[in-house]
Order: sequence, then C-alpha cells, then structure tokens
Amino acid sequence: MGRISARLAGLPEFLPAIAHLAATQGNNGTGTIDGPMHTSQPQGRFGSSASLTVSYTAGKNLNDFGYSPAPQNTYNLAAERSLADEDISQRLVISLVWSVPFGAGRRFGNNLPKWVEKTLGNWQINTLMTFATGNPLIVTAANTAGAYNLSERANIVGNPVLSGDRSTAAKLAEWFNTAAFAQPAAFTFGNGSRTLPNVRSDGLRNIDLSIFKEFLFKEQKKFELGAEFFNFLNNPTFAPPGGTVGTTSFGVVSSQANLPRQVQVAARMRF
Repeated sequence: MGRISARLAGLPEFLPAIAHLAATQGNNGTGTIDGPMHTSQPQGRFGSSASLTVSYTAGKNLNDFGYSPAPQNTYNLAAERSLADEDISQRLVISLVWSVPFGAGRRFGNNLPKWVEKTLGNWQINTLMTFATGNPLIVTAANTAGAYNLSERANIVGNPVLSGDRSTAAKLAEWFNTAAFAQPAAFTFGNGSRTLPNVRSDGLRNIDLSIFKEFLFKEQKKFELGAEFFNFLNNPTFAPPGGTVGTTSFGVVSSQANLPRQVQVAARMRF
C-alpha cells in the first residue's frame, strides 16, 4: 500500500481512505500519504440554542503515479513522484446549527400575539461552510519522445507563478505563466514534475444554508416548512486551465467547476 504516516493511520476518520489505498494500490509502494498531517475538530455549544463544529485539516499527499497523466518513463517511476493530482493541502469546514431564540419557550418573544409567535418563532438555521485549496495542476506536451511512452511532460524554463493581485479576467486568460513552459526537443523527456508543486486550480469557497420551522397543530399534527440554499453566496469555483503546451487553451480557464446558487423550498405535513 505504500508508506502512510503514523499520524494519519491513527486518525479514525481517515480509515476509509487508507482502505481505499490498500484496495487500489496493493503493496507496490506507489501510494504515499505524507505529512505532516494535522487535523483539528473543536466543537462548542452556545447556550441551548446554537452548536458550532470547526474541522481543519492540513497535509500533503504524494504518490508515484495517479489517475493522470500516465508515466512519462515507465522504466523510471521514481521520476514520477510528486504531489498527487487529488492533493488538497488545506481544508476548513465550519458547521453551525442555530435554533433562533425567539418564540414560545425561547429567550425572546414569549409575550407576543399568538399569530406573530406562530409565524416568527421557533425557526432553525443551519449552515455548512467549506473552504479548501485547489489541486496541483498538470502540464503536458506533445509526445515526441519516440520511446513508446504514453505521455510527455513539458520543460520548465521559468517561474510558472503569476501574481495573485490581478483581475479575475486576467487570471482566467492566463492562470499561470505560460511562458515558463516549453515543448521538449524530439526524442527527449520533459524535465517538469508530474504535477506542479506551486500552481493549483481554483480553491473551494462554498456556503450552504438551510432554514426550517415546524408549525404545531392539535392531535400531534405538524407542518414543516423549509428552504435550502446551495452555494448561497453564488461563488464560482473555476475549472482547471488548459494544460497542454502549444495549444490555444494552454493556461486558459474556460469553464466553471461548480454549480451556481440553487434554491429549493419544501413543505410537509406530518400526522
């Protein structure tokens, strides 16, 4: 299965991932999840109306080959070792459940007219906020090595990192410094790593929100009303840019990876 850090193996929430590595990579030593891997998940309650859970993970996932691209030189798999294409170096998840303290039996609004309390009281708000870094990018070139290899990487001839202090339009037109890459000469392999260690796809910034309320009637009858907002702030997560040297799409982001804001409203009567 490869080396798995003791810190990772000791975390029960990562056992499914470890099992997946064992099932898919066997004992060939090609898969490695390296550290330092740090995870923290503090939880807290605020009175009787709110609970907060924060989960933060930082780590590094290395392997000798991944889902793509295929090895450049199958006789030198050590040269394939790099950040895994699915590596996410940091991830923060915040979950909040809040029973609004307004209405009968709550901190506020006990003495309001009944119809006001029935309408405005006893709502529950839930939110899930997720922030994560993007994945390492893959840059390939036309395969001119003539070595019966399945893929070829580009030569790195400069610094691929561009300033983050640019307009969104400028970033989409050139996500990284495309002049930092070149097509390798015929019958040679590219000198670039399988994935770029310092250039990643767009990170995730997503907030989901839901609002629910139960209206109580006689004889144990309940009417539930709720609304759910996915990608509440309508933040786009851009798809990875084109990664093949010499093509018109090289370095260009042309699509969105996530969905725009979605809203769904539900109502249910329980007897």
